[in-house]
Amino acid sequence: MEDKGPVISVIVPVYNASAYLEHCLDSIVSQTYTRLQIIVIDDSSTDRSASIIARYAARDSRITVLSQPHSGQAAARNLGLAHSNGEMTVFVDADDYITTNYLSDLYSQLGENDIVQGGYTKVTPQGKELYRHIPKNKHQFVSAWGRLYKTNIINGLSFPQGLYYEDVLFSIDVWERRPRIVLSSDCGYCYTLNPASTTSVSHPTDRKILFQQLRQRLSGADMHTKAILLYTMIRLRMHFMFR
Repeated sequence: MEDKGPVISVIVPVYNASAYLEHCLDSIVSQTYTRLQIIVIDDSSTDRSASIIARYAARDSRITVLSQPHSGQAAARNLGLAHSNGEMTVFVDADDYITTNYLSDLYSQLGENDIVQGGYTKVTPQGKELYRHIPKNKHQFVSAWGRLYKTNIINGLSFPQGLYYEDVLFSIDVWERRPRIVLSSDCGYCYTLNPASTTSVSHPTDRKILFQQLRQRLSGADMHTKAILLYTMIRLRMHFMFR
């Protein structure tokens, strides 16, 4: 039975993700919520990713394929945002996957809110569950994925390019708009512990730049934004300390 709800744009940046990509795309095309615009952006992959994407696009008309000269995940997401036309938006990384009811479950909890902030399940590349992480407050997670956004709350925003921790700054831009956020215990986003991913590799220079940018934002910020920035900086320092 066809969904009667709004179209959800699912943005998937891809770079050399052939080992994980089929599982990722399978999980998206098989969603019980079917009104999807699936935007897959190939960031000039040099492995089999492009052929995998083409194969899925040939059999599912909901998939839009975009490509760009190798520019990184932020640029790929921005390209996806520029081509998105759904009333809702979700980000899924190419080495991750989502459970079958993930989108329908998040949408059912949205109500009059602007964002549903879900949790996530960390899994091994073989799919073994390691643990589930449920959000305890609205600003706990800085990843762009794991959320269902009303598209109008992120209209005009973009991911800063050339920085590995672009999700942090994007999330702060979103929070500065004071969206209505509902917390969900749904952990249907499965985050794969991929040793080759950018978040698994240490980037000390980028961390330094990130904290510099966060400190710069403190100057002139209102109390609402200052509280978010200070909380985020403390959590990031603790996170990096124990990695």
